[in-house]
Amino acid sequence: MRIGRERHPNRIRRRHWKRLAEDLEISPRPILQELKRLTSVIEKKSAVFADNFRKNYGDSETIDVLQKIIHQRRTWAWAVLGDRPD
Repeated sequence: MRIGRERHPNRIRRRHWKRLAEDLEISPRPILQELKRLTSVIEKKSAVFADNFRKNYGDSETIDVLQKIIHQRRTWAWAVLGDRPD
């Protein structure tokens, strides 16, 4: 999926989110606010999911890999937002 015409998650910057807003003909503010909201909760929610999965099914390399990807992309999102995780 492209964000502001960029398809590589590690290359997405603030300008891409703003370009997405332009393409949608809306203000970038709600997009950036939603990115911040999602970034704030996703790692916590995924950790709860991963713990529940492990309790029910045991350890999973796939879950571990997904957790690493989520952490990495959350870090990228905070860099774009110019903010710090809570």
